[in-house]
Amino acid sequence: MRDNTWDVPRRPRGRTAYAAVQETSADDGERAALAQRLAEPGLLEQSLVLDLSSARVSGAGVSPLAVPVGGVRVAGEVTVGNWGEALIVILQLEAHPERYPKVRQRKPLGSPWEPRTVCWGASTPVDDWPTRGRMFGYHEAGINEYTAAHAQSSAPLGQR
Repeated sequence: MRDNTWDVPRRPRGRTAYAAVQETSADDGERAALAQRLAEPGLLEQSLVLDLSSARVSGAGVSPLAVPVGGVRVAGEVTVGNWGEALIVILQLEAHPERYPKVRQRKPLGSPWEPRTVCWGASTPVDDWPTRGRMFGYHEAGINEYTAAHAQSSAPLGQR
């Protein structure tokens, strides 16, 4: 009798599927900017280049960089395009709990297709840019640069 079933190739699922994140291309500009802001730039050597290649929505081909907590850096975050990408990031980070503790998504937005921010480590205040910069492990000049960039982007249209 003929078997009417197909062999479907299965990929590993869940946390183990993302435990060995491949080193894909990270934006060199992002890496350089972080190296200049971080009080401990050596953390970049422990960073994960997040692999979003399995996401349905294709990005610009550049993978976000996730810098772990350590030393004065007690928190981190990365913003991705939608909920599907956020889930992939969460699974990748949860595979490394010692470097990325307390992985979570920041307060959900309305649509699953809106950008999402995945956070790890300590909770950061929403609009206190200097405190956020300190929690992200930036040195004082890096905090000032980070604060200036975000204060400009969050100002009302008439103040930009």
